[in-house]
Amino acid sequence: MRHFNLFICIILQFSALISISPVNAQDSLKEVKNKLEAINEARVQAALDGDYEALLKFLTDDVIIDPPFEPIIKGKKALRKRDEISRKIGLKYHSVSGTIEDMWIVGDKIYERGVWGMSITTNDLKQPIASYGSYFQIWRKQGDSYLIEYVISNLDYDPYAK
Repeated sequence: MRHFNLFICIILQFSALISISPVNAQDSLKEVKNKLEAINEARVQAALDGDYEALLKFLTDDVIIDPPFEPIIKGKKALRKRDEISRKIGLKYHSVSGTIEDMWIVGDKIYERGVWGMSITTNDLKQPIASYGSYFQIWRKQGDSYLIEYVISNLDYDPYAK
């Protein structure tokens, strides 16, 4: 169960570069969505490559990640500690996917809601286990890009049901 809880926390890393500027009025919702989808593709590739440092570059320094069944993670420093555990247990992503279902822009923030799915193995879990759920995250426009500053996610099933 410990590995499963860690898995849930790790999925939220997806589960985001310097001065804040508001989203321009000319940036249409479709353009912003296209940018976020491109960033999300880079995040997926970093996860599949096991490149935790690359994943961190998409997050604000003070990111807050609120995973199911785990304490809230505040900041990149705390997230790096989680990444150390991931390396020690041999976490490997086999598949990662996500779909933006809804988003809106307010000032320099982009609010995104969607669904995710992934499968992983660890040193103790030789056969991939899959998981899926929903998420909500807040992006902040920084320069010409966007960083994630808040993520909350859940499973769309009961992992403890028999």
